[in-house]
Amino acid sequence: LEFYKKADLAKSLDPLSRLEMLPMLVVLENQYLAVRHILDELEPQFSADKKTLENIKNIQALSYLREGQFDEAEKRYLDLLNAEGGSQENKYKFQMNLLEIKILRGQYEQALAAINSFTTNVSTILPLYKSLVVFRLFSDQQGAVSAELQKNVQNVMTELSVWQKKSQDYLPESYLLLAAFYQKLGSLDLMNQQLQSLLTIYPDLSKEHIHDLLVDREILSWSFLQNICEILIHPMSDNV
Repeated sequence: LEFYKKADLAKSLDPLSRLEMLPMLVVLENQYLAVRHILDELEPQFSADKKTLENIKNIQALSYLREGQFDEAEKRYLDLLNAEGGSQENKYKFQMNLLEIKILRGQYEQALAAINSFTTNVSTILPLYKSLVVFRLFSDQQGAVSAELQKNVQNVMTELSVWQKKSQDYLPESYLLLAAFYQKLGSLDLMNQQLQSLLTIYPDLSKEHIHDLLVDREILSWSFLQNICEILIHPMSDNV
């Protein structure tokens, strides 16, 4: 990354190499405005290349998403999703980032409806997104829990248990979410089992997975899940 920044400053990189490194500046360095300036500079050079133009617009949308400008990011992802042409793989990425915007806005009902509307598995981590959304709906519920929400809770808890057996990605997050469900249900022994497993594998394993930087996964980061940690630790500190 440091090599790239020095080379880019010296203008010694070719345009495609500059473009390929920009998601790293967005995700790892939070250089949102600087990246958009570079994209504005690069875009005219690829006016006849539809694939590269789509990539440029994708990075622009990602920069707004990471910056917290959700309205602008949503508009740009919708434009990309509805544009003619483009690969189906990229359209899945746009759908995932639009879903994340709903979650970050706290629009959990809309997010769950979007997840349930997918006709195919747009991402292998979709079950974790669904689990997080259902947990937020469950934890925010006032009064009696509807039969539909109870069913959703049971389903995602089963999916989390299956996830832990079949995947090495996001294991700490899956343990934390399942512990949060057990705490909400009052099953403290089962909650503690999940937390013991979490403490055994955290923090190294969560950092080992690799994913496409153009698909933002901030909602599965520890900074976003911190409020769930607080729900677990503070009210139940004597039991952890």
